[in-house]
Amino acid sequence: MKDMKIMIVAFFVCLGMTSCEAWFDVSPKSDVKSDDLFKDENGFWDVLTGVYSVMVTPSAYGRELTYGYLDVMAQYYDKITSQTHNYYKAKSYDYKDSKEETRLQAIWKGHYKAIVNLNVLLEYVDKNKAVFSSEQHYRVVKGEALGLRAFLHLDLLRLFGASPADGLEQQTIPYADAYTNVAQPALSMGTFVNRVVRDLDSARVMLVNSDWFGPAYQNLYETRDSSMSDRGSRMNCFTVSALKARAYSYIGDKDNAMRAIREVINENTREPMEPLRLANSASESDRLFKDEILFRLNVEELEEGTSAYFGENAIKNGVSTSATALCFTGTKVTNLYQAVTAGDDDFRLKLWFQPTDVSSSWMPAKYKNVKFIPIVRLSELYLIAAECASGNDGLAYLNKIRAHRGLAALEGEVDLADEIAKEYRKEFVAEGQMFFYYKRMNLGRIGVFSTVNLADKNAVYRIPVPKDELDYGNM
Repeated sequence: MKDMKIMIVAFFVCLGMTSCEAWFDVSPKSDVKSDDLFKDENGFWDVLTGVYSVMVTPSAYGRELTYGYLDVMAQYYDKITSQTHNYYKAKSYDYKDSKEETRLQAIWKGHYKAIVNLNVLLEYVDKNKAVFSSEQHYRVVKGEALGLRAFLHLDLLRLFGASPADGLEQQTIPYADAYTNVAQPALSMGTFVNRVVRDLDSARVMLVNSDWFGPAYQNLYETRDSSMSDRGSRMNCFTVSALKARAYSYIGDKDNAMRAIREVINENTREPMEPLRLANSASESDRLFKDEILFRLNVEELEEGTSAYFGENAIKNGVSTSATALCFTGTKVTNLYQAVTAGDDDFRLKLWFQPTDVSSSWMPAKYKNVKFIPIVRLSELYLIAAECASGNDGLAYLNKIRAHRGLAALEGEVDLADEIAKEYRKEFVAEGQMFFYYKRMNLGRIGVFSTVNLADKNAVYRIPVPKDELDYGNM
């Protein structure tokens, strides 16, 4: 692809041990500077840090792929009515609008920028294995890079591919798993997901006995060094397994999804492995249930970034006239989280919403006094397990996560699919997962707090690849 051919010279992050000039000079035609970059272990860690820096930009998981673009398309924000609003066209799935084309191109470019740099790292990690201070560091770096490559590709597929309900033989997008200036072909969805899983399997082989944030927790946690201190904010072993479950469930492979889930959640007790723990209370000091998060991205100035969308600046600028404010109708929020039995007291309703000065308008409060965004949660695994498990086990998995949200167990005749959908809607507000749920299920109606009927599902679910990729013959 055109962008992939040049992207390695455009990586803008200047990092610790590596000068800007050295980084910008890396190119497919001359590997002299890349040799310099990877001459010691620090260079590998720096490249990974650079990839995370790309991922937390507003055009990626710092906004658009979490609380912004994706949640607008999931119809969470029912207060986007002004034609001057930044997301007015996105709300109606007008992908041909020039602003929307620019938004999608930034997402595409950012992801492949990160992928290309991971491919460069992976080309050198075995060749320069001797520069690592330990076998553990080598295995964690390589496993982390493989896992990130799979993660980024899977989200590109979920965004730019059609609904998997249309068949696994349909053509999707390229899987860039080599450092090359040769355009890569678009793959069928089945082949693409196999590539994702192959990278995840390889990542787990590297991480399972080397990463303390995984099954080796008890053996490795106490002896971890400074480079291994915060594995929850990096691609880790538990997240690799969770992503396998996400990938398999996306294409309807329930058996393999359950196998992946069991690498994180004990099959008999339905409890997560250490150090993961399910929440037992609602606390403003732990709004996001941090012990449940498998993978998060640290965003030091998150509140400043969200302020124009759901914070002081949004309120100050006027919720009803703001071009950026993202709001819900308060009564619709309370209806979604309303108690069904006397024992229900949903933690999320207490913590994740705040009223504004405009009548009946509420905003997310999920990221208040928080400096990170959840990317992969335990709750997603429990909901996937509820879909995939056989017999009464599905309801048992659903009730397990409900119990840790302050809700009573569901009993008797239950529409399990409907109850799972309700929990998805409640759980993933401002996290960018709900649109992918609708797409995976190929539903003809999209809506959390407002509902849109889809006359042409394919026109909504198949988001167009940026024009440049087509114009230059890269797909």
